[in-house]
Amino acid sequence: MNALLPLLLPLLRPLLIKMGVLLCALALAWGGLYAVQQSLLPDWQQAQGQQQAAQALLSEAQADQTDLDTHRRTFEMLKASGLLGGEPRAVWVEDLLRISTTLGLQAQVSFTLGSPQTVELPQAQATGARVTRHTLDYTMTGVHELEVLQLTDQFMQAHQGVARLMGCALEQPTPDGLGARCRVNFLHIEPPAAPSHNAGN
Repeated sequence: MNALLPLLLPLLRPLLIKMGVLLCALALAWGGLYAVQQSLLPDWQQAQGQQQAAQALLSEAQADQTDLDTHRRTFEMLKASGLLGGEPRAVWVEDLLRISTTLGLQAQVSFTLGSPQTVELPQAQATGARVTRHTLDYTMTGVHELEVLQLTDQFMQAHQGVARLMGCALEQPTPDGLGARCRVNFLHIEPPAAPSHNAGN
């Protein structure tokens, strides 16, 4: 084998030189790539950190938006029911008259809507809101017990969450029917007035 080495060396020398050059080129390329990676790594890590921070902010904003949508829907429902804002007293009376007309009882129903009474609620007072209770008394004459129940049930359904039936007293029946006296309490919240932007002008 040692005798063949001087003969094979001149034949293998070009191949060995090419392999050496190739290995050097690969080493240089690998070194260059490593240097590029090391120089770009901080920027890539910084970009990744910024992306994660942006994603966290986006998730928080989406959660806030969902929360706002939920509260807005709740507010709109309470407002539509008459619990918040506006002056709902006329609506309560109109609904009582509408339901009694639908049932054909408009001539047998009369009502009295008492003056608002302030309800002391520290939580509401702290925000500047005003809470009031309104008492609606209605009387029915010459009706059947079922008609009293129908009118009262429909009226309470129209104002559920805002109205509370305090009771109905049935009177002795007569040949024309019986009488009923019912009382419903309504709760209403008047939000605090919006601050005037012209106050300083």
